[in-house]
Amino acid sequence: MRLFAACGTQWRILSGPGGILHLGLDYPGVDVVLRRLAPDDADPDQIFADIQVMEAAALPILNEALR
Repeated sequence: MRLFAACGTQWRILSGPGGILHLGLDYPGVDVVLRRLAPDDADPDQIFADIQVMEAAALPILNEALR
């Protein structure tokens, strides 16, 4: 969860007259966060997969106002 929160500045967004649409995370940026902040003994592939699960759960909530 800490690493997902650290990716908070890595969202790709589209801004328009209807508001802001969150498209998903910028994966190269997420990779930098993981390389900088993940514990040395962590499995980066598993952490990335976990972040993708959290991303998928967050997108509908972030974009709810556009419906």
